[in-house]
Parts: sequence; C-alpha cells; structure tokens
Amino acid sequence: MYINQLGDIFLKNLLLKCFWWALRNKEFDFLIF
Repeated sequence: MYINQLGDIFLKNLLLKCFWWALRNKEFDFLIF
C-alpha cells in the first residue's frame, strides 16, 4: 500500500512537471513569434 501511494505521488508530480514544462514552452513560443 505504501509503495502504491508513493508511486501515485511520483506519477502526479511527473505529470505536473510535464504540464508546466509544456506551458512554459508555449509561452516562449508565443514570445518568440
């Protein structure tokens, strides 16, 4: 149970990082163009 909880937190953290990275890339593309 503890391992599953840890994995769930890790996946959510990874998704949040990917989401913010994509948002920042969109902002940079918008500023460049």
